Order: sequence, then structure tokens, then C-alpha cells
Amino acid sequence: MNFIKVRFAELKRRIIISEEQGSTAHSRHLLGKIQARVLKADQEFDSLYNELLLEMARNQIFLINERQLSVNQQSWLRNYFKQYLRQHITPILINPETDLIQFLKDDYTYLGGRNHPRGNHQLRPAGDSVR
Repeated sequence: MNFIKVRFAELKRRIIISEEQGSTAHSRHLLGKIQARVLKADQEFDSLYNELLLEMARNQIFLINERQLSVNQQSWLRNYFKQYLRQHITPILINPETDLIQFLKDDYTYLGGRNHPRGNHQLRPAGDSVR
């Protein structure tokens, strides 16, 4: 999949350059083919994921969220997080001037959050608006 990401980024760059020079036909054709291939891969993923969820359910394995945990499960997860995971997490601050293209790496996983004004302690995923 990394090849497609790199190729797609290169193709988008070529399209921008071609548009400035007045020619886009070949690059746009390739872009369309790549988008069709990505769509097919997404559909295959969705199908396999749903199949996997059904098979897991047949074996009494279920994916749950944090609101569905028992008190004992919450305690165990909290301890596990502190002991094994926290050391691998480094918070970073991003402001409007941060160039995310240069900053973010393809093979890394990021968890985003948003700071709120003092006194507003309700947690929201990054991207949710504050009302």
C-alpha cells in the first residue's frame, strides 16, 4: 500500500505542474485508475472486515468500546496502559502554522486531540467542534 501512497502523491504533484503548463490528460487518466483501484481495495477490506467480525462473533469474541467495560476490565486496562503503553506515547503540539505534510510520517500512527479553553473539560475527538 505504501507504493500506492507514494505513487499517488507523485501523480498529484505532476497534475499540479501539468495544470500550470496547460496539459493534464495523461496524469488525470492515471489518477482515475489509481482511485478506482483504491476504491476496490476499500471494498475488499470492508468485506473481509465484516466477515471477520461475523467469525469472531461465532466464537464469542466481540469488539467493545470503553463504555461497555466492567469496573474490573477498566482497572486492568488502566494498569496495562500505564505499565506497557504510556512509555511509547509522546504528545506533540500542532498549531495552524505547522506543515503537516513535512511533519507526519506514513508509517506512524497518530492520535489527535484538541485543547479547549480553561474550564471546558469535556473530551472530544480531534475535529469535533466546540459549541
